[in-house]
Amino acid sequence: MNKTVTSLLFLLMFVPQLLLAQGGYMNQIKVEDVHVARNGEYVTLNMNICLDDLKMRSNDVLLLSPAL
Repeated sequence: MNKTVTSLLFLLMFVPQLLLAQGGYMNQIKVEDVHVARNGEYVTLNMNICLDDLKMRSNDVLLLSPAL
């Protein structure tokens, strides 16, 4: 029981830091020239992602995942 409580407390201490780390670069990424077209059951999305103003630390990784 004591190990479970200690593990939960340890986890709760670090979860907010992990969640805050996800949005650090969002204000430096711009999406331009967005065009969406639907043809029957297909949706086509064209866009330009501008990373010109992006400043990242050398050990960080940026993963962009589009979602509809």
